[in-house]
Amino acid sequence: MSAVSIPMIGRGPKLLEEMTTAEVAEALQRTDVAILATCAIEQHGAHLPLGTDWYIGEETTRRVIRVLAERGHQAVGYAFPLGRSDGFLNFPGSLTLSNATFVAVMKELVGCLHHQGFRRFVLLSGNGGNGTAMLIAGEEIHRELGCPVIFLDPLPYQISYRSEILKNPAIDHHGAEGETSKVLVTHPHLVHQERSTFVEPLSDPRPYNFGPGVRVFAGRWEDFAPGGVVGDPRLGEAATGEKAYERNAAWAADIIEKVFFSVGNKAG
Repeated sequence: MSAVSIPMIGRGPKLLEEMTTAEVAEALQRTDVAILATCAIEQHGAHLPLGTDWYIGEETTRRVIRVLAERGHQAVGYAFPLGRSDGFLNFPGSLTLSNATFVAVMKELVGCLHHQGFRRFVLLSGNGGNGTAMLIAGEEIHRELGCPVIFLDPLPYQISYRSEILKNPAIDHHGAEGETSKVLVTHPHLVHQERSTFVEPLSDPRPYNFGPGVRVFAGRWEDFAPGGVVGDPRLGEAATGEKAYERNAAWAADIIEKVFFSVGNKAG
C-alpha cells in the first residue's frame, strides 16, 4: 500500500495545533480517525523538563501518524499536555487534573472532534498515571457517541523489550535512562545530564510491589525517591530513544491498522 500525503513540518507529520483549519478540513475528506494522546506536566528530576511526558507523547503521536501514512492510512493527532500527576505535587511545577476533570476533558475534546466529523478515536496514553481515567473516558465515549474507541498504553509493551535496548533495564523507571533517551531525541537542549543523579535502589524502590493485579495506595514518592528519579539517567542516549520511539510507533500502528483499516473490520 502506497503512502498518503499528509501535512508535514521539519520533524515529521504535523499535529492538530500545527495544522491550519483548511488542512484539517482536507484531512477530513480522507479520514475520520483522530488520535488523542494525553500526557503530563510533572517532575522528572533535576535533569529533565517538566514537559517530558508531553514531549514524548507528541513525538509518539507523530511517529504513529507517519507509520500509518507509510501504510496508506491517514489520521489526525493531538497531544494534550495534562494528565494525572497528583503523586508529584510536592515537587515544584508539577500540575495535575483530578480523575473527574480528566475524564470530562477527554470526553469534551473528543466531542469537539466528533462534531467536526471524526468518527473513530484512539486514546493514546503518554503518562503511566493516566490509564485508569482514560479507560473510563473511552468506555463512556463509545457508549454516548456510538463511536469505536481504542485505548493504547505503550508502556507495558516497552517494558517487554527494554532489556534489548537499555543498558540497565532492571532499575529503569521514572526520569531515568528510558525517558532521558527519548527527550534527547526531540529536546536535547532541555536535558541537563550534568545535573542527573543516581541513587542505588533497593531490590524494589517502591514501597509495595506484588506484581500485576495488585495496587497499594500508600506512601509518598518523595519519601523513597527524594530526587524524583528511580533509575540511572546518566545512561540515556538519543540512539536508545530512537529505538524505543520506532518500536512503540510500529506497535501502536499495527493495532490501529488492524482495528480501523482492515478490510471487512466492523470497527473500520
